[in-house]
Amino acid sequence: MKKALSLILCLAMALALLPPGAAAAEGSPFDGGSGTAENPYLVSTPEQLMAVDDYPGSCFLQTNDIDLSSASFTSIYSFSGTYDGGGNCISGLTNSSGFELFSSNSGTIQNLGLADSSFSDSYFSRSGQRANLTIGGLVGINYGVIQNCYASNVDVQGSGTLRSEYPYASITVTAGVL
Repeated sequence: MKKALSLILCLAMALALLPPGAAAAEGSPFDGGSGTAENPYLVSTPEQLMAVDDYPGSCFLQTNDIDLSSASFTSIYSFSGTYDGGGNCISGLTNSSGFELFSSNSGTIQNLGLADSSFSDSYFSRSGQRANLTIGGLVGINYGVIQNCYASNVDVQGSGTLRSEYPYASITVTAGVL
């Protein structure tokens, strides 16, 4: 019993010497952290950035620039946590299906750059009275906070066609970089 207790105490002391966030939560794909505001998940690779989608209400800190030019990336669908870019940049994102980095945001995205990326989409309908197409770079639809973010060399394009019998048919294309 004393040996088991001694072993547990030694292990606890060894873990206490680790800096906060040095070990990721069990099963977490991130470099460290637990997903809280005090101890955010650490993101440093394209794979980890893609995994943000599986933890939508968590807190994240990007620890370096991430190049997505050779990654197959789809949008972080519905984000409600905090993503702090740490002053770093995401680059090389090219989507011809209108996929933004964050499709929808109701959380906070801050201190993040988006560079050398392009986004385009089009809408075509043979019938109907109204149609909407939303394309973005950093965020497609924002209900949250975007602060201290920037875009450099980012191209966003959208087009739409609506063939209709209605005399007042309309299509709205909304495009934005941030």
